[in-house]
Amino acid sequence: MPKLIIKSGQFTGKEFELQPGVNTVGRGPDNTISIPEPSVSTFHCELHLADIGLAVHDHNSTNGTFINKQAVVKGMLQTGDMLTLGDVDFAVELPEVMIAIPEMTVVEAPGAAFLDDGTPACFSHRIVAADFRCTKCDNWWCNECVRHMKKLSGDFLLFCPECSAACAPLPRTTVAAKKSFLQRVGDTLRLPRRK
Repeated sequence: MPKLIIKSGQFTGKEFELQPGVNTVGRGPDNTISIPEPSVSTFHCELHLADIGLAVHDHNSTNGTFINKQAVVKGMLQTGDMLTLGDVDFAVELPEVMIAIPEMTVVEAPGAAFLDDGTPACFSHRIVAADFRCTKCDNWWCNECVRHMKKLSGDFLLFCPECSAACAPLPRTTVAAKKSFLQRVGDTLRLPRRK
């Protein structure tokens, strides 16, 4: 439980438990924490206790509000800080806050893929040759994946299904048909043909 412990003066050792929300501190009996000490103003300050921490707000007190010997009008208090109101020092004790961050699995986006013959593969259909490349995100797509928009001229505009940028056709390189063993031997020896 969050609390203040008086460390100086005639009330040394007295502890005050803080309630969630606003806790008023002062000499007057109507305060949440009443300290009958002449150096403490009637309504000296407010302590705001929330899940994120403990804040202090001075109410124009005569002798001021201090955190670790530094005068403040508003400030945040941490465990171990010294809060001084007039001539009274308070040790601040706050429970340790445990924040649980859920573990997330990050699925890595698939990278570039190629078919057996070295042709780029579509990012969605890994076994289909890519026909287009996005000009913005550089992903490769097959004709089925790109979005088509027909112009009045009858031509089509092609757009990336992922980022909606324009897609350009991939250059096609034709792979020469494999020659048989005898054809390769003939090319190597360059034998004249009989007629």
